[in-house]
Amino acid sequence: MDTIDGVKIIPLKQIVDNRGAVYHAFRNENHNVNVEEVYISRVNAGVTKGWKQHLQTWQRFVVPYGTMEIVLHDERDDSPTKGAFQKVVLGPEDNYVRLELPPKIWYAFKSLSNDYTLMINISEMIHVDGESNNIPLENDLFHYDWK
Repeated sequence: MDTIDGVKIIPLKQIVDNRGAVYHAFRNENHNVNVEEVYISRVNAGVTKGWKQHLQTWQRFVVPYGTMEIVLHDERDDSPTKGAFQKVVLGPEDNYVRLELPPKIWYAFKSLSNDYTLMINISEMIHVDGESNNIPLENDLFHYDWK
């Protein structure tokens, strides 16, 4: 799979000992991001959600519990990676990173955990109706096999 233009994967720090763990999610050093909203999505085992596209705001995903398969699709007319898919698996065990998506990237995600997955979204914009588009997983625009 291709790497989609503008998508960033930022390694994150974990501090783990026998008492538990601290999972870093976001530091605004050198980012100049005005964070307006942070929320956590719980996705039950085996559930796939999407497709969604934000029109104005970046999406910043961090998975501190469980494992999440996130699939991106680029349909931006002005993008050198138009038509590309990118798959990223996030979780604290194997790939503890922050996935940053520019506006207009389509995404869907599936919990690969046995119980559930928690995913943090860090946004510079408070949710506004009409700022995003949603289409069903099965659609006529693009196809992805969720095996």
